[in-house]
Amino acid sequence: MNLSKIIICILISFAGFSQNQLSGRIFLTDTDYDYHYITVLLKKKDSILTGSQIDSLGNYKLVKKIPSGNYKVVINHLGEKDMIIENIIVDEKDLVIDINYPGPCTYFKNKPRKCVGSHTDNIIPIVYGLPSKIMIKKAKKGKIHLGGCEVSKCDPYFFCKTHNIEL
Repeated sequence: MNLSKIIICILISFAGFSQNQLSGRIFLTDTDYDYHYITVLLKKKDSILTGSQIDSLGNYKLVKKIPSGNYKVVINHLGEKDMIIENIIVDEKDLVIDINYPGPCTYFKNKPRKCVGSHTDNIIPIVYGLPSKIMIKKAKKGKIHLGGCEVSKCDPYFFCKTHNIEL
């Protein structure tokens, strides 16, 4: 009788240590990038649940008892815009996600400028860098959209004023 109670206690203690985890590997798609300063975060809405830096081979492991649900994985690389992967469904099982980073760029300067519903009016250029007084006046008049000082290799070139989105 005492032996069965001991076995049950041991099994319960092991069950308490079992954790589902999210792991995988980051594959660099651009030779100008390296694995330094890349962090993988797991977010629920705007809250960070857990995170990890990747190792020198691009591997990451997010170990935490993650409740079942819908999450976002955010790839954060110092000096670059975050890459967000939406709708990551977590259940009781371990999840392995391999990610190509930085991913394909969807912004092309020579691409025809079309917004939602294929309209081409109310589209203005996006200007990056520290704005001058002239640029600030143009932005206030709605002739340009200020894109900020942080510039990456894949930034949008145009802004749709009708739908308030970057193109």
